[in-house]
Amino acid sequence: MLAFTGILVREWILEASIIYVKVVSGPPKKESLLVGLKNGVVVRIFIDNAFPIPVANQPASIKMVDISADKTKIVLIDEHQSMFVHDVKSQ
Repeated sequence: MLAFTGILVREWILEASIIYVKVVSGPPKKESLLVGLKNGVVVRIFIDNAFPIPVANQPASIKMVDISADKTKIVLIDEHQSMFVHDVKSQ
């Protein structure tokens, strides 16, 4: 994450290549990203937290990730064009 001045503020090291990123709004300094990785893992990265939070795990590479308006369900599509819906609370 870079500041508007170009200074590196924070960096996250992930276990696989990033395939898809979705920006999720929130209160100031509490925004987050949903990140789909090539190894099938979906993580949520809060910009004020140094550690990514695993959200879902699929056996195939993630092609698309989105979250419901009330932030209770996450939908993802894998490389086989299969769609999965995950409940955030119950997993």
